[in-house]
Amino acid sequence: MKHEFHRPDLEAQDNVAALTELDIDLKRIIDANGVILDVGASRGEFAKNILRMNIADTKIFCFEPLENAYEDLRLLSQSYNSITPIKRAVALKNGEATFFVTAGDMGSSLLEPLPDQPSQWLTFEKKISVETIRLDDFIKNELGDTGGGYHY
Repeated sequence: MKHEFHRPDLEAQDNVAALTELDIDLKRIIDANGVILDVGASRGEFAKNILRMNIADTKIFCFEPLENAYEDLRLLSQSYNSITPIKRAVALKNGEATFFVTAGDMGSSLLEPLPDQPSQWLTFEKKISVETIRLDDFIKNELGDTGGGYHY
């Protein structure tokens, strides 16, 4: 939230309040044996937030096709066995697709970026080919028809 006069102290309070509300909401909806599908996981910030909340036996599947971000997820998974990194983009079809990488890589997507973006996070840098997977196929193949005993 931006205030009329920039006040970093108030902005920090807003950010803390938003995180607290998010934690409350996530704890309410995530079961102890839950499964979380983190699509476009980047470097695992959302997964780290879930881990910080200490929800027992929650399994987090992190989908990230970009090599550097995936490598960060892989390293994170070595410390936390509840995280499973998957080096694929989630799409409507299994196979391969063109992935649009942005200068800041956090805005990278299967969707082609609009021209003349004002932010490095949205400024197109290059195209790459990535492996893709459908979520329904992932759930059926990796968790079984019943979700592998997980509630999702």
